[in-house]
Amino acid sequence: MARAGNRQSSVYLGKDAHWHGRVTVGRKVDGTLDRRHVMSKSKGTVVAKGSRAEAANVAVR
Repeated sequence: MARAGNRQSSVYLGKDAHWHGRVTVGRKVDGTLDRRHVMSKSKGTVVAKGSRAEAANVAVR
């Protein structure tokens, strides 16, 4: 599996047996990247949550 490029979202399997997604949803007021975290036991759920967050550019809860 290849690494995600700079400023791109990533999905990976953690040591806790959960899938984690780091989603880039834009930039903060100070100019740094606004990255959010999503987590689930299924990879498909993480990918879906991440896609929705990227499309909506809102916080994931």
